[in-house]
Amino acid sequence: GWYGIHWLTEALTERALARLSSEVASNAIRIEDFLANVQRDIRYLAGSFPVRNLADTINTSGHSAEYDVRRDELAQLLLRFLQGKPEYYEASYLDEQGREHVRLIAEPNRGPVIVPKEQLRDQSKHYDFHLAAQLSPGELYVSPMDFALEPLRVESSPQPVVGYATPVVDRADEKRGVLLIRIFAAHLVGLVDDRQDSKGESFLLNPNGDYLYSAKLGVGFPDPARSVHVSQHYPPAIVDELLSKEPDAILQPGGGILVHASVPLLEANPERF
Repeated sequence: GWYGIHWLTEALTERALARLSSEVASNAIRIEDFLANVQRDIRYLAGSFPVRNLADTINTSGHSAEYDVRRDELAQLLLRFLQGKPEYYEASYLDEQGREHVRLIAEPNRGPVIVPKEQLRDQSKHYDFHLAAQLSPGELYVSPMDFALEPLRVESSPQPVVGYATPVVDRADEKRGVLLIRIFAAHLVGLVDDRQDSKGESFLLNPNGDYLYSAKLGVGFPDPARSVHVSQHYPPAIVDELLSKEPDAILQPGGGILVHASVPLLEANPERF
């Protein structure tokens, strides 16, 4: 999960405390509501007839004329779905061996596009597939913030994304692969970093205390080889408080105000915060 934190360098007043606490709590709720909608979306799609029909066809008929029809049905469903979801980067269906059968990605100035069949990939060794495939039907896997597997533009850097995945079942309710959705992490940042004044700063931390985002510190999204920990800027007592599960903890370093709130990544698993 992530922590939304805001540091305000102004006098400690009751009015400032109330305003800032309300702001941070509101932003945390906005993120939580958005992620809850993502979870509802993927559960809806995984249970839809086009997904289950394709899963059943792969198991019974292989790559046949019926397979092509079922594959196109699912591709069109995902295309219509993603056209109304600009915050979504990718949607794909992978079979039990981790092979992609349908994949859509968002492209700049074009919106979602269906990836040609010859460009579909073997994802059997990717950790998203490996971990999601072990779940029971209806359970959800959420990935750490990561980079998309290919840049949106050749000349640009890969986009940071967060993935949600869940097992797919066929019409006999047998597990037949995984449905995966990835969302642009920049959308989550936009839900946090929306202040109009320059007196404070908002940032995101993961549960380990690594920065996921901080404009003021010049920290972008996490690079495993170059992670920046919050302990580099705050003393141990404050770090412990920031990483606690208690929302709206108010700290007073240097006379300023530091307010934080945690955001669960999964509704069914509040310990993932």
